[in-house]
Amino acid sequence: MSIPFSFNQVTIEQYQTIYPHLQGEVDWSRIISFFTGKTIDEIESLPLKEYKYYINSLAFLTKEVKPKIAFKYYLSGLVKSVKYKPQPKLITWQGGNFYKASRSVNDINTGRYITIKTLMEHPNLVSVLHELCALVYEPASYLSFKYDGNKHAEIADKFLKAPMSIAQPSVFFCLEVLMNWNLNTQDYLEGVMTTENLLKEMTTELKENGLATFGDGLT
Repeated sequence: MSIPFSFNQVTIEQYQTIYPHLQGEVDWSRIISFFTGKTIDEIESLPLKEYKYYINSLAFLTKEVKPKIAFKYYLSGLVKSVKYKPQPKLITWQGGNFYKASRSVNDINTGRYITIKTLMEHPNLVSVLHELCALVYEPASYLSFKYDGNKHAEIADKFLKAPMSIAQPSVFFCLEVLMNWNLNTQDYLEGVMTTENLLKEMTTELKENGLATFGDGLT
């Protein structure tokens, strides 16, 4: 096994294995041992210069990957929609099949949303990364593709070998799904409508009283 230099070279399964050793004070000896195949004794017998080289090469594992978030707003100022980037790679080849990523929250049905919500609340999110990928990616066929919950576990197993660069945007997309579904709850939408109607009434009243000198700004 060779030393990786980016998340694109670390599989989900590998990351799940080393993740406990990345918590708290990083156990570099065990992590280096995992990727090099050397024993702990062999790692701790390395010249300090070589040991530091391995740590510097693997330092990316400790860096948090954060998404960029874009918002769209209603006239009232309330949030209309949320978009996370980077988005999942559109097509990926895993376990002998092509898989295509969902590109919109509108692609998600209620059952799939409930599963995403359940997994995103898991106390150890890293342990279910491959399952989240199987909720974002669907087997691609020539004409179309459809999510099949009955094949979820089978597809999830194939994504264990997918790189972490596939998993991270998949988590961001699941966050996007949760955020946008919450924005479409009845209470939130009623709040938007109430605020929009209030603004319209205020604007109408100002115009009727000849006070809407900045009408374009108010409407």
